[in-house]
Amino acid sequence: DGLVAACPSLCAPKAPVILATIALAFDELRWVLRHSPTKGDALPPKNRLKHYVADQYLESQLVVLAGTACKLAARFARERATVAEYYSNYLTGCDANALQNLSTAAASRLPIDHLPRGLPDLVRRIAHLSETQISPKSCLEAYDKVLRDGICAIANSPIAIARLDWKRLAAVICASAHAKGMLKDEAITLFLKRGHTAFIDRSRLADGSLFIQHCDPGSLWPFRNQLLKALDEAFTGKPASWPVAALTAIVAIARDAPRSLSHPSALEDGNELAVEARKLGEHAISSKLKDAVLASLKRLANNCTRLSEMIAPVQAAYRLERKELAAAEAEKKGGRRGSNAQASTAGEEMLAGEESLPANYKLVEPIAQAETRLAKLLVAARDELDAGIFLPKEQKGVVVSELRLRPLEFAKSAVLTFLQQQVPICFFDDSGKLLHRPTQIERSLDSIMAAAERAASYVDVDYCGYVASVLLDPGRTPPLNPVTAETEASPKKAATNEKQHAPIAESTAIFYVKLMKTLPTGVIFCASRGGFVRLGPAPIPEKNQSPTTTFEVEKYLSASEISALARVLGADGLRCLDESLNRAAVDEMAQIKRAACPPKDSKSARKQKMDKIRVGFLNGDWLNPALELKQEGVLDHLLKHTTRLGNILELKALLRSAGARASEKAAPHLARAAKLALDSSINGNKVSRAPDWLLAPADATYIGERDPSFGEDVIDASYARDDGLFHEAKPLLEAPDEFRYFPYVMAAALIADYWKGVKWLPDFNALDGIGLHVTSAAIRAIAFCFNGLPPDHLRAPAQAKALVARFVEAAAAIITWIRLHVDSKELGTGTEIPVRAVCVYLELVAKQAAIPRSTIEQYLPYAVIHSSLMDIAMGRHTAEDEKKTPFTAAAFDVFSGATEA
Repeated sequence: DGLVAACPSLCAPKAPVILATIALAFDELRWVLRHSPTKGDALPPKNRLKHYVADQYLESQLVVLAGTACKLAARFARERATVAEYYSNYLTGCDANALQNLSTAAASRLPIDHLPRGLPDLVRRIAHLSETQISPKSCLEAYDKVLRDGICAIANSPIAIARLDWKRLAAVICASAHAKGMLKDEAITLFLKRGHTAFIDRSRLADGSLFIQHCDPGSLWPFRNQLLKALDEAFTGKPASWPVAALTAIVAIARDAPRSLSHPSALEDGNELAVEARKLGEHAISSKLKDAVLASLKRLANNCTRLSEMIAPVQAAYRLERKELAAAEAEKKGGRRGSNAQASTAGEEMLAGEESLPANYKLVEPIAQAETRLAKLLVAARDELDAGIFLPKEQKGVVVSELRLRPLEFAKSAVLTFLQQQVPICFFDDSGKLLHRPTQIERSLDSIMAAAERAASYVDVDYCGYVASVLLDPGRTPPLNPVTAETEASPKKAATNEKQHAPIAESTAIFYVKLMKTLPTGVIFCASRGGFVRLGPAPIPEKNQSPTTTFEVEKYLSASEISALARVLGADGLRCLDESLNRAAVDEMAQIKRAACPPKDSKSARKQKMDKIRVGFLNGDWLNPALELKQEGVLDHLLKHTTRLGNILELKALLRSAGARASEKAAPHLARAAKLALDSSINGNKVSRAPDWLLAPADATYIGERDPSFGEDVIDASYARDDGLFHEAKPLLEAPDEFRYFPYVMAAALIADYWKGVKWLPDFNALDGIGLHVTSAAIRAIAFCFNGLPPDHLRAPAQAKALVARFVEAAAAIITWIRLHVDSKELGTGTEIPVRAVCVYLELVAKQAAIPRSTIEQYLPYAVIHSSLMDIAMGRHTAEDEKKTPFTAAAFDVFSGATEA
């Protein structure tokens, strides 16, 4: 088979040897299958032998032999034009000369009246047929008829008539009364011994009748069930060539059985056989081949994922080791020796790329085996099963009982089915409700794409476009429904003409919105770490607790996970997630409005209380109305939703930064060209024209005008426009000054229960508990959306900043009053209020809003902030802590001892 595949031109001169090899293989197959010990198949085992031992008739290479024989027969049939031309030239050349020599020898040997009767006419007719009707074209036509309809189709062909006349000629010579005298001639004797048989064989080689008689795969039709069973066994731990061989044999049997076993005299049986053959062909190609390719792709992807998961910690350890070695080297050059000087030496940990070393080939051996099996299947579907042996050159496929099947198309369909099944699975778990970690999704998706890429190197399939359509196409029906449409956290559509997104992106957005709305206590945003972190160990879920994200939420919101999520979702997915977060943020703003904005009725009690807070925050008149609002639950409700809004906005900023980094890495030239185009625009700032995936919030600057309200030139570098959030929240604003009470009610919320026991964490630059420091982002967003001016107005930054400044002013006055009256009975639980943490928090709000230091100094002197930081460093967060550990001179001794140590 390898020789014929390498040199197809050898099929013609070596045709007798090739056909003998195929015939012997089929005879061996029929003998083994007749004596097979398998039960319940088409034929029972032939156990009539006296000493029959079933194990002696088990042949492990049966499938390989069947597939190779059928493949060799197909290769030979594919070269039928060359074979027909080669042996037709024999018939019209060498055999015609032999016929002329026979006639001359017979005429010279005996007188004319002593010649056998009819011999001259028979010779002339054979010569006429050879000269006029036997040609390469007629032989090829006869060959095609034989392959298509069987031997009976060429019963009246010129080559069959010539072959019959040659047999008659031999019979006339041998049966003549003068045969004894004629056989004394050496030419006549040689013709009868060798020339006659050679002509018959060459004529049968030229028209394909010899090939059909001895090398027909259809003769294995009675044993099809045994081969199907062998095909199923070939996928379980067998070599990669076994499934291909079994498929090749079954397809060849289904294709040739109707031609081999049917007869014109039994039409009903022939029709029934054609139906069964069609079913077998469809089962082998549309089911078995597709399942085999699908299973090989899954195995390859799973092995790649397993290897990537194994390498990931090794790569992390390698990077850490390199970092420690670099730090130690830098310390040596600087003349200092630190704790990293004794870094781990090379060789203690596995190096990156360890799996590719020759000694560790077993790590990649499963991948190599899976890829070999996939390659053999796809090459067979492309070059062998789909070769179109019995079709014109411009057509491809396998014809089974007038049904044209395309194995190559089914192989492509298997690749697309693999992507359709695996892409959603790598996002969500089996229940469809829990999203996998983005880094795990990225590894799984990389493995899936790697498997599809290997398949695309053998068959032409646009796997990248298909995956992009699954992730981006809004019209595509999701292969599985990860999240039901109606959930508590399902974001509502703001308008009917809103742009639709892909189902996977929408499901991921629903998951993250629900995640942010159910963020547990102890998980806070940390800007220095670029994500959300958990304070303390995660709670252990109960035995019957459903798998929710409440105990592993930080696995989805860390810096590495958010970066991986941006790389996986891409620009369209991030836009979908950003829109969903905008809608969730507006829902929180509606709750904030409900708590911080009084009713329109000017005589309402709540409005009067808020008015007292606004007027009396400097002289202490704010306390009683604030306590009343606290008892009504307004202040806790306000802090709850303001914190949730801040967390949503911080996640938006993280996703936008991650998207900008991913875009810069994926398409650096395109991103750079877009930024240059935006920078060169004359009218309007670049942020108003930049898409979300291009610019990170740090780059989205706004150059404002001179702000007279602060008495100095202010260049607002923190005013990051978010037009999407503004337009989403615009319907909430019914009057320009509707949120005028918000900064004062927010300042009065410092006495709410959510602030009790809160500590400032210098290492995280954040507040513990529910993470109230994110309310800074919420306050800026409300000031941006509800200052009464559109985002592109030149006064919009100043208006927004003025609202934040009013909050800082009121909060600073209130926290100063609390610190002065910490033991007052009016305050009640004032000793539990973390005054020092609030001071640091107010400085954070002012810094993030770009309020100048001179402005902050009017409300909150820096000496107070510095004193608060010193108390926090000594563990004195509240007045109770100060009473327990009063500040004495011994504290300096502690600090000096720590410094010396």
